[in-house]
Amino acid sequence: MIETRTLVRECVQGYVFWSLFQGLGPMIWFYPLNELELSGYEIFAVTFFAPVLVGIPGVLKLLQNRWMLGILRMATVGSLASFQASTTLIRLAILALGTGAAMLVFTVTLWSKDSRIRCHTFWGIILGFMSFVTSRVWFVSFVPTWWSIGAIAALDHIISGADISEVKESPSKTIDRPYWLPTAIGFGSLLYLTHWCFGESSLVLRWVVKGYPDHGPAPYPWGSFILIDLGLGVLIMSWSWMTKSKIWWIVGLISILILYYLPTWIGFMGGLALSIFTMSIWPVLVDRMTLCPPARSMFVVMVTYLVQIFFFVWTVAYNFVPGGVYTREHTDYLIAAVMIGIFIGMFIGGEYNSHTAFPCDNKKQVPFNKIRTVTVLIVCIGLLGYGMRYSDNQIKQPEKKNEKEFSAAIWTFHFGYDNKGWPSMDRAAKLFKDTDIGKQEGSNETIAFSDVKCVDHCGQSCCLYCDTCNKLICFKCITKVHNGHEFIEEDDYIKGKVEMTPKQQSRIKFEISKEYTTDLNHIHFIAVCSDGSMWMGDGFKSKLQHVILKENRTEIILSRNTMIYGMAKSHLNNILVTTGETKVKLINTMTGQLTDSRYDVKPLTASSIHVTSDHRVIIGAKSPGRLFPATGRRVVIAMDPKGQQLKEYEHDNHKKQRLFNLPRFLTSTKHNKRLFTYPKFIASTSNGNICVVDWLDDDYRSRVVVLSQGGDILGIYTGHPDVNTGSNSFIAQGILTTPLDNIVLTDLGNHLLHILTDQGQFITYFNLRDMGIIRPCLALSTSGTIFLGCRSEKSSPETTKAKLYELEYSGF
Repeated sequence: MIETRTLVRECVQGYVFWSLFQGLGPMIWFYPLNELELSGYEIFAVTFFAPVLVGIPGVLKLLQNRWMLGILRMATVGSLASFQASTTLIRLAILALGTGAAMLVFTVTLWSKDSRIRCHTFWGIILGFMSFVTSRVWFVSFVPTWWSIGAIAALDHIISGADISEVKESPSKTIDRPYWLPTAIGFGSLLYLTHWCFGESSLVLRWVVKGYPDHGPAPYPWGSFILIDLGLGVLIMSWSWMTKSKIWWIVGLISILILYYLPTWIGFMGGLALSIFTMSIWPVLVDRMTLCPPARSMFVVMVTYLVQIFFFVWTVAYNFVPGGVYTREHTDYLIAAVMIGIFIGMFIGGEYNSHTAFPCDNKKQVPFNKIRTVTVLIVCIGLLGYGMRYSDNQIKQPEKKNEKEFSAAIWTFHFGYDNKGWPSMDRAAKLFKDTDIGKQEGSNETIAFSDVKCVDHCGQSCCLYCDTCNKLICFKCITKVHNGHEFIEEDDYIKGKVEMTPKQQSRIKFEISKEYTTDLNHIHFIAVCSDGSMWMGDGFKSKLQHVILKENRTEIILSRNTMIYGMAKSHLNNILVTTGETKVKLINTMTGQLTDSRYDVKPLTASSIHVTSDHRVIIGAKSPGRLFPATGRRVVIAMDPKGQQLKEYEHDNHKKQRLFNLPRFLTSTKHNKRLFTYPKFIASTSNGNICVVDWLDDDYRSRVVVLSQGGDILGIYTGHPDVNTGSNSFIAQGILTTPLDNIVLTDLGNHLLHILTDQGQFITYFNLRDMGIIRPCLALSTSGTIFLGCRSEKSSPETTKAKLYELEYSGF
């Protein structure tokens, strides 16, 4: 007999099982959906294979002990706390461990020698699944669960002694058993079909609903009929004459084919029939499974389940996975595999009497009437939830002022997980609301990506912003041209204000306040001392001058011939110079003496140098040899004032910390590529971002890489498509940051200043030629003022004197 208390307790524990079992997959796939690639965290799926442990001699008998099962049950319930963990990685780790414990409890109890324990476990799983589907009607969380209720049920299970087997040890007798391999494949296929189509009562409706005007049955309220038919499938489980027949399997096959191939209402009818079939055959396959060896059978079950999950991912993510061209949208292959798997599981190996779902105890079968009553009650609670969710707004379409407006959520919604990994529709809705997705470009609005058509693929709407190439792209662009580039999603694009509105751009102004004639042919480097004097360097002529500014010229205090690759002022008011050697040189501004500094990048050679506001020294360095093509190491090194190395930035592998090193084939190759070709100029913002001008080839074609202190790439800027096209390449010959943390770049060949945000996103550009300034080189910023050096034209005579401009700026 199954008491009401026992039924409720098993139902709660079955609910906990499904919460963990269905929660782990989306949590794992949250990472590759964020990265558009395999992340390595798929390794956590190994916890699904915890049942193989019972194959070790003595382990199954050990775990079937009342107290060992109690520990596993409490571990399972305790892992529900993962849904409240502070980070996605901690959440994933705890959830995976809990899932492993739940799989062990499932296996140990389902293979108990006591038919009472097996029966309780089976009906707990079935009623727990029905309760899980019902709870998703009532709550907006994708995995609604409560550890407190689960803990009470687990404690009651331990205290009541329900795990104590009443079967005494006796000599084993030989009994007929089904073939374990096809049975395991069948059960794995059934497990996948149940999760795939019926893990939520509106999933079937997503298959059949179409666009305007014949959209077919909407998830609300027609999903309630799926819930009813799932319950009906439970109610007819005892009809073994039907559920064990090949005709019933054919009914299931026809149902899923109708669901897949036929749209709207006819497809919905197929889904209703499939829901009845799916639930009704659970006793058939579980009875056969529990007659098979537990460890290897459950191993094959989970392999089958995961292979079918992966195949389905391959059918929809074909652009991002190897071999996707062969699986593209071939769900029909998957349907065939699932139904064939169920067929061989049900019918290969003969027929067997009920061993688990409806065992005979003293010639008395399980009191199925009580189970029917609980099933009907659960379904009624779900229908009440559908009634409570009724709203006129759900069936009335809002009026549109603009017929071109529409609302949509793209697939990067992460299966219902928001950008921080929380499985909640409430949080996701708040995210959409806060980012104002869908507004049009204008004085007070932002651009909607879907309104922009891709220039490379006719008819495709844009969906991402390529930060590497500075343009909007569609999904087809990702694999063809932009594979491995840095992308910005629409909400991040809006938050970062990648493009300023014309009104904001008009506020940015520059004005020449003073102009000086120097004694240098080119001004590549500038550093201003605390007394107002200035050091200027000509890298072409290897000349360094210490000057003071007069009315319209510079007066030389000291002139020195030395190689110059980079220059910066230290926090002690001395000048640091890179000369192509391993050690950075130091110039004492009081005496003019040139000595070795404490900053050494041996065995590399130092090229560029920058001193941050908190006195860190950032050095660009490379291996000895030719500049291009890039060979050896190309690195940016951060040091403290004493010359101790703090961090190196060399490869794009700083995006996330992993709990352990993963095999190379599981890790992203994108994060191991070279960050820099030749780090020529460096600047930094007050919040610690490092901004590097990276020269790419012998023509000094440039890009700007903005890194966080931790090494994450915040932005990559390669020029603006309006001006840096064709022969007008982006050639950055200097970089600075303003007190408000905007980045300013000089564009030599186009006579421009480019202005970016502190993360490298474009704001605007300013044409210096209109002010009479050509070939701008390095610039230096103080509050409201920029000192701008220039280079002479290549054909200019050697006597040409370079100009130094003092610009006043405002608006950024």
